[in-house]
Amino acid sequence: MRQTPDRGKAAMDDYSVFFSTDIGLRRTENQDQVAAIRVNVNPSIGHSFIIIALSDGMGGMRDGKLCANKAIASFFYSAISNRHLDAEKRLELAAHAANNAVGELFNGTGGATLSVVCIGGDNKINTLNVGDSRIYATVEKPNREVIRLTVDDSLEELVGGHGKELLQFIGMGEGIKPHINNIHSDVKNIVITSDGIHYVDQGTFYKILINSNTPSVAIDRLSALARWCGSPDNASLSIVDVGAALNSLQDIRDAGVEIADSFTSTNFLWIRESSLDEEIAKKNENFPYKRADILDKNCEDCEVDPRHVDANENHDDEVKNNIPTEKKADHDSGPKQSPQKRKRKPRAPKEKKVESSNPQLLIEIDTKLISDN
Repeated sequence: MRQTPDRGKAAMDDYSVFFSTDIGLRRTENQDQVAAIRVNVNPSIGHSFIIIALSDGMGGMRDGKLCANKAIASFFYSAISNRHLDAEKRLELAAHAANNAVGELFNGTGGATLSVVCIGGDNKINTLNVGDSRIYATVEKPNREVIRLTVDDSLEELVGGHGKELLQFIGMGEGIKPHINNIHSDVKNIVITSDGIHYVDQGTFYKILINSNTPSVAIDRLSALARWCGSPDNASLSIVDVGAALNSLQDIRDAGVEIADSFTSTNFLWIRESSLDEEIAKKNENFPYKRADILDKNCEDCEVDPRHVDANENHDDEVKNNIPTEKKADHDSGPKQSPQKRKRKPRAPKEKKVESSNPQLLIEIDTKLISDN
């Protein structure tokens, strides 16, 4: 995994999502991972969406940082692969994919929490939660307030006990049941936090969220306050400006994916439309364009496609031009000559196109980073 500073703060390109992470004052490793993806989807198969995810590697278990990283990476990969599905089904499959990936890697000896917000271009917002990371929302009407949207998967919160051990987590294996909910799109901001932020007094936490003019200001204040309170654990959070996120999803952009975290952001473009998009669009009879490079797989290795009229005509002309002809002998011109065959030009070997089962990605490089020297 890449090496990162102990603290970081960044935002997505359209400034709709902000991130912050801090190793804290007592930990030697930051086991929190917080990131987001924006997936621009072909309108013929679905809606574009933004997913924000936070994962906290579980203390006392193996390789917490790697578990959190694996959980988010597997979740994002599954969400992109299933972008044609509705949001709830996409989130459910992605959570199980993350659980399986972490479970297979550590065989139940490692785990992580996972809190996710999905904002769709159809104005639908969904949350998913496993573990004790939390999701909040701020609203303006009828009163300015903060609403907690999730309940920790612990005995303390679920049944009123005293134990803080988690009842379920990403990587546990069979039996996981992610909590998936819908929320109203009229919320102002959505906040995802790791437990390092929970050491801040709840009343103070709410006041900072309500009285900060922008998500960026709120993140700065909460991160600083966590440190002032001793910062005994990694403290990470993400704040989403819901209005800005919904507006950005209405923009028409090049099809592709933006990935961002607390340190950087990167854009990817599809080299070609995925075969999945094409197949689904064809089934919906909504295919808006034709691709010259889409070949019939059954005739990919044939020199001439016998179903193409133009190809047949060219083939017939070529055969006619190469039929040997005899010239009648002239009695005064000498002995009869044998017919001459025209030499056919050898055909160049046909290049086989390599089809990829997965969409190929091309990194969009910021030209500002390229030096002319």
